Amino acid sequence: MKLFYSPGSSSLSIHTLLEEIGKPFEAEKVNLRNKEQLSPGYLKVNPKAQVPALLRDDGSVLTEIVAIATWLAETNPELALLPADADARARVYEVMMLINGNMHPQGITRVYRTDKFTPNEADYDVVKERGREIVKEGLGVLEASFRSGPLFLDRLTIADFIIFYMEYWVVFRLKWQLPPKSAAHYQAMMARPSIKRTLEKEGFPFQQ
Repeated sequence: MKLFYSPGSSSLSIHTLLEEIGKPFEAEKVNLRNKEQLSPGYLKVNPKAQVPALLRDDGSVLTEIVAIATWLAETNPELALLPADADARARVYEVMMLINGNMHPQGITRVYRTDKFTPNEADYDVVKERGREIVKEGLGVLEASFRSGPLFLDRLTIADFIIFYMEYWVVFRLKWQLPPKSAAHYQAMMARPSIKRTLEKEGFPFQQ
């Protein structure tokens, strides 16, 4: 397998998950700042011009974080990264979509890719502030979603890796303090060897 990723981007979720699973994979960096996602070579891999993308052993490519994470869980059933219980599984998808379908594209993107929401630079401050509000609202929903903690459910699931990338952004990009349950989750994930290895490989710090 080969993971196409960009350091510190949302592909951190899949990179850490692959490290947790522990099976051999290659990692190829895509420099988003240099617009490598728009190069003809990468567009052949993923016409959406996004990361992550996972090139599987059969030559097919899988895109979208939730889809990739689900496939990895289903093809590594011994790790039980996706609950068998219907309610628990629904909760996993609920929180993944909160982050990957709302907090990231509607919140974080407003803050860091403001031009996607308005062509008028005079509106940037308003758009960015709304983005921060969306992230804060999402953090409130996330905080209320945790069970006993520190993991999202009572054991490690794919949701924890997607939650982690958002928490990492909140700490290192927005420079905010996480709410108590999210903070406990973040610290528990930061203690995992798979997280430490990934952050080291991507060139990012372990702690705030």
